[in-house]
Amino acid sequence: MIAERYFSVWLGMPAPTATASAGYELRFTETATRNVYDVTLSSWTNGTKSLLTQRLGYSFPEKSQFALVARGGIVSVWVDTGTGFTEILSVKSSTYSSGYAGIEAAGNILHLSNFKAGSLPES
Repeated sequence: MIAERYFSVWLGMPAPTATASAGYELRFTETATRNVYDVTLSSWTNGTKSLLTQRLGYSFPEKSQFALVARGGIVSVWVDTGTGFTEILSVKSSTYSSGYAGIEAAGNILHLSNFKAGSLPES
């Protein structure tokens, strides 16, 4: 694992300028194998991280899409590697139900396009 090379999406941050991390963090950390990542979903409160769930050694090809969703007390991670979105992680948590979204990265691996944040349509 190359801990200094990762990208994250944040959801439920109480303020984008807060000095202590808070909210849900979906992190893809690069492993030694190209396009394979350790995927973690964590909750942060006052700068303290709590791992909620993870999936190690996940193949995530370039140009894939992902989504972090918090809805109805469930936080889930969805990916589309070319065949449509499928859920890869899910956990019960209602700690954060509103707030800001953001992105974070370290290392030279990130190229995001079409970043969007907002409410899901009612189903």
